Amino acid sequence: MLPFVVAGIVLESRQRNGTRQAVRDGLRYLGIALAAFAAPNLPYFVAAPGAWLNGILTPLSSHMVPAGQGLIDISLSLMAGGGSLTAYNVAAVVVFAAMLACYVTTYPALKPAAFLLPSVALFFAGRSFGSYLVMLVPSALAAAATTTRPRGLEAVRHWRWVAAGGGAASLAAVITALATPSPLSVSIESVHTTGQLATVGQVTLSVTNNTADSVRPAFTLQNGTIMTAFWQPVSGPAVLGPHQHASYTIVAPSYPAMPSIQSGFQVLALLTSPASVSRTSVYLASGWRVILQPAAINQVVHVGQQITVQAQIVNRLDQPVAAAGVRVYLGQIIYAQQGLRFSQAFINDGLEGQTPVAALTNGQGVATFRIRSPTGGSDPVYFEANLVNPTYFYPYGYSPILTVRFGS
Repeated sequence: MLPFVVAGIVLESRQRNGTRQAVRDGLRYLGIALAAFAAPNLPYFVAAPGAWLNGILTPLSSHMVPAGQGLIDISLSLMAGGGSLTAYNVAAVVVFAAMLACYVTTYPALKPAAFLLPSVALFFAGRSFGSYLVMLVPSALAAAATTTRPRGLEAVRHWRWVAAGGGAASLAAVITALATPSPLSVSIESVHTTGQLATVGQVTLSVTNNTADSVRPAFTLQNGTIMTAFWQPVSGPAVLGPHQHASYTIVAPSYPAMPSIQSGFQVLALLTSPASVSRTSVYLASGWRVILQPAAINQVVHVGQQITVQAQIVNRLDQPVAAAGVRVYLGQIIYAQQGLRFSQAFINDGLEGQTPVAALTNGQGVATFRIRSPTGGSDPVYFEANLVNPTYFYPYGYSPILTVRFGS
């Protein structure tokens, strides 16, 4: 924001006091601003100048992970750009310079937006979180409500040429960032899940280096707009040679880093040299899941009494899917206060307490389960249905839990 505020001070002072005094006024304000910045930082600078300098320059000097809701999200979520993270930061600088030039040449037309324009430029950077824009909204509203237009100060005659040139330069910078291809081709070969937890804990990747240089890829997963911690490779070369192809197996570093198998996710491969991001297409186990009918049984089921539960396959919009011959699994367990206990119910023709029991769907995508229990108890039996991937054999599409209390 500082260049915009200083430019406004100089332009208004020049109209009243001339150029020399205007420059003095601008420098005076700049000195006050720098002093206000230095005062709270001085103790830290004196105590550890190297650490202080490294800390404040981290966004510029370190290899920052690309993230945010701005232009970079196209490279993180879609198969476009990502081959140069530097190109995004250059685009942000170009947009910033273009807006500053338009601000100066059209002054005072954009004076109320002096505190908002700088944050818009951050939308194009490699890290462009929505909070950058939101944090300046109160200042922008206060400025827009309280600033006044100085009399006699008009825009530069050829401001339209400046605006057109700035717009063209910004467009060229954005196109360059989006057109630079990713250096790696990455695809998901297989996944390994945590079963009933329905999360992904291991992924096998196929990676090809399309550049003429050796690279060191680092991998993370993105689930929606959430990027996880870096996943650890357990197989695959640490350095991938020029135009080399390799298979990598990566594992989640912790449970919070495991995405749900129910929602789509993609793998991001990050490089520091060149600073870039490559990504896989979205991996989605299936758009199907299971619901149970009835959804709830509120009365006690007598010992030996048979009840019928139907498992319906539905899509992501909860619309029935008419898929015949699909194997649906129904499991049973008791969640007691002291821990898990095996239940003793019969499901279809299965043995007493057998879990899970499979049934095939009919032409309407419905699998039927007949349930009875030879014993009752104080704890209900919890039933849950799911599907199984026919290629990798992981469970997914879990239904809501149906509780049944058996008693006399």
